[in-house]
Amino acid sequence: MSEWDGVFTALSPVELEKLAVLRVLECTNGVCQHRFRENHPEALSIEDTRIAMAFSMSSIKRMKIELSNQTIDFDADTKAIMAEVRTLYIDGFKNSDKNSQDKFYEASLACLNACGIERLKKARDLLIKECNQLPSYTYNWGIDYISRFMNNEDSAET
Repeated sequence: MSEWDGVFTALSPVELEKLAVLRVLECTNGVCQHRFRENHPEALSIEDTRIAMAFSMSSIKRMKIELSNQTIDFDADTKAIMAEVRTLYIDGFKNSDKNSQDKFYEASLACLNACGIERLKKARDLLIKECNQLPSYTYNWGIDYISRFMNNEDSAET
């Protein structure tokens, strides 16, 4: 068990529900970006790929997700935790710091595990219903990625 496991499991169920939405959104965007760069046959258009990235990055940076019928806003403690994780991401991937990369992956997995696959699937369903910034079917791409990352046998179909 890592330090990050304790950080994320200490969060309230309400904050974990919010983080589940953010994580599904961010992972879906990541898959969209990779598919576009790789010229995948199912890649979104350049315009839709840019919209996905802009919405996802805006939500991550502001720690606020504007949906059609609600706004998800995070508590100050959660914002602080995610700011630390974002710093690990930037240091790890933008500045090529292997130690920060490893810590980012550790934090990311701890967050996903604390959310749990059922909460993440509920978040996917909410995004399908209330977030038209990305095509609704793409949220299954995010869940499929998350499921593999978590070494979970569940997929988007369930």
